[in-house]
Amino acid sequence: MLKKVLIGACLTLALSTNASAESGLEQVKANNTLTFAMSGAYPPFNFVDEQGELTGFDVEIGKEIARRIGVEGKPIATAWDGIIAGLLANRYDTIIGSMAITDERLKTIDFSSPYYRSGAQLFVKKGTDVEDIDA
Repeated sequence: MLKKVLIGACLTLALSTNASAESGLEQVKANNTLTFAMSGAYPPFNFVDEQGELTGFDVEIGKEIARRIGVEGKPIATAWDGIIAGLLANRYDTIIGSMAITDERLKTIDFSSPYYRSGAQLFVKKGTDVEDIDA
């Protein structure tokens, strides 16, 4: 499953509507670096650690994609409210982070298949009668 997800994410390089995934991949290989943006403020997915380095699940996904392409992976922290604008301005090759697909976003960028799924969850102590929980 992870292999399919990573391949799908690789195909979304250069997500702006003016560039194809193939030409984006060629550019990444020519630069020998895959740059990928995230907020750096969404633990455990992406955050700045005690050494001031970006880390987390999204960083590991980006580095693995880069490794499979055969280039260096370089995470970049950027403000969430300008992350799409940065992509369209070619400040980085892709965005790796939790972003909902909306009609408005689809007007300017493409999305890979989701690489994780999350939903509302409730954790209770073992033996708790969930019927007693008022929703």
